Amino acid sequence: MSRFITEPETKDIHADWWEEGESVTIRRYTGAGRDRLAKETIRVSATEEDEGRVEVSAEKIPRLLAGIKSWTFEDSNGKLMPVNRKWIGKLDGDDIDYIAAEIRTLNKGRTEEDQATFREGADSSD
Repeated sequence: MSRFITEPETKDIHADWWEEGESVTIRRYTGAGRDRLAKETIRVSATEEDEGRVEVSAEKIPRLLAGIKSWTFEDSNGKLMPVNRKWIGKLDGDDIDYIAAEIRTLNKGRTEEDQATFREGADSSD
């Protein structure tokens, strides 16, 4: 199994309430993608009042920007809409929640079994 992601794993998703033919292709994050996501959602600030404060954004838009590869959503004239902050922000809240949950599921870390197998392989290569 390669340690490098040259072509991120993708998955096509379709919510039950979407029109026929509407889908979103989501992708697994690379290390660089996770870094970009962290930079957009975590802010560290320091003032005289508090030595250091960490603010975590609850905003899902950065997660969707990092996790959506493409979609088939069109405007009322049939024009394909680009995947960007503006159009993600105009999605219905239920759509945002559904897509974010699917991205989270695709990007879960290794299972305990996968981690044990990985460690066993690393130990036997000594």
